[in-house]
Amino acid sequence: MEAFIADLPPAAVEGLDTCYVGYFSCFNAGQYYEAHDVLEHLWLVTRGKDADFFKALIQVAGAYVHLKKQFERPDHPKDGRRLSPAARLFRLAGRTLERYPAHHHHLDVNALARHCRERADFLESTEFTRNPWHPHDRPVLELQPDPREALLNQLRVYGTKFPDEIESVERFIGFVSEHPDCFERSLEPGHVTGSAWLVDQTGTQVLLTHHKKLERWLQLGGHADGDSDILNVARREVAEESGLTRVEPVTPEIFDLDIHPIPARGEVPGHFHYDVRYAMRAPDGEAYVVSDESHDLAWIEIDRLQELTEESSMWRMAKKWVDGRW
Repeated sequence: MEAFIADLPPAAVEGLDTCYVGYFSCFNAGQYYEAHDVLEHLWLVTRGKDADFFKALIQVAGAYVHLKKQFERPDHPKDGRRLSPAARLFRLAGRTLERYPAHHHHLDVNALARHCRERADFLESTEFTRNPWHPHDRPVLELQPDPREALLNQLRVYGTKFPDEIESVERFIGFVSEHPDCFERSLEPGHVTGSAWLVDQTGTQVLLTHHKKLERWLQLGGHADGDSDILNVARREVAEESGLTRVEPVTPEIFDLDIHPIPARGEVPGHFHYDVRYAMRAPDGEAYVVSDESHDLAWIEIDRLQELTEESSMWRMAKKWVDGRW
């Protein structure tokens, strides 16, 4: 195995171990035994939370070792009975992967966890009499770009455009860089949210919600819930909170950033929202609908915004809009 590892090509993705990348090369070639062993080499020297992550991937490879051997020798006294241990490994791996962020080390963890559950369910439902593996229909595990990169690039651009906000930008970048699961509301210290500074066609009014939970007039917005495309999140929240579905971004660039505390509520502890705001424009002729999340919605004259709210970030967005800084 040492010689095999030495012959692996360097990892194409910066920051990923050669053994980790080699696992996927072997796995996708149907070399499950080799995938198992090459990642085990890394797992044995890994400490911390990634140890269980690597162990789960090793279990997935082990499950496919069982399936492949059973497919090749279904009547063999040992290999013919491999479907049950395969199901057990799929189940163990799936449960472990569910504890990790949706994307981890460039892998779509949610998709793989779901695959493990489906494989285990299938094998158990057939009472281990049918093998789902076939050499011409092998599963493929693809490493993907880090879903945070697009947002991090936008944050860097924003920092150069608004140097007076660099302290908040650096704090925002640090948070996103530190937490692969920053788009999940389950991240207790805080999470990324998306909002819309939604103006009418004249650009003189902004649509605000009288938020039920926070009891304040605010821009429309909400949780990302795993979606790393925060512009899409902001659009979705506009649709959910106002019924307006034909809004368009004024620009795809970030309009404003804000980091603000959210008080504890019930079993949810106090935390921070790292809010990304986009300027959007609503079409004429589409009426809004007040959702269950709001006491009310209203089009507010931007030049009278200070009469309605003392939120400094709201004033900042109003000034940016009036000054054409978008």
